[in-house]
Amino acid sequence: MADHSENALRAVIKSLRDVVGPSVAADDPLAQEQLGLSLLHLEFLATRLPQLHTRAVFELKHHVRMAHAVIDRLGESRAADALRAAVDDAGRALSNPIARTDALGKATDRVSAEITAVLRADLETSAAADIERAIVDISVERIAFERAWYLPTGFDPKPESVLSLEDASTTSA
Repeated sequence: MADHSENALRAVIKSLRDVVGPSVAADDPLAQEQLGLSLLHLEFLATRLPQLHTRAVFELKHHVRMAHAVIDRLGESRAADALRAAVDDAGRALSNPIARTDALGKATDRVSAEITAVLRADLETSAAADIERAIVDISVERIAFERAWYLPTGFDPKPESVLSLEDASTTSA
């Protein structure tokens, strides 16, 4: 059966614009503003719907890279054991050619939670600072991806410097 999600989303947008929009009171600026913002967001989602799985893959790979950087700095320690297990599960999810998008999201959440647990652990100050620096350094690729993902919204102050979504999603992959 064909996936009609994009068509359904476009039908909702058209309905809101053509039927609901005109019936929103002109003297209610807040309602007018919220309808406009809702339509803009739905239109944005319609453009990104085909890439949601790509986003989930990028996010999981990004968190796995971050986890490896943390593990490298922890070495053999108890603090790294749960993180290693989460990374192993993430690897299985990434190698599954039919992994569902929500399964990738759950794996990302688990890796992220384990990284957070490491950061909250009682680590030596210099080790904690080294891990935090590594996380910040790796986050540059996530920022590049987010800028590319949200570029169509028009809020980036320097749109000419934004990578294409394809390039951003394969950076450091």
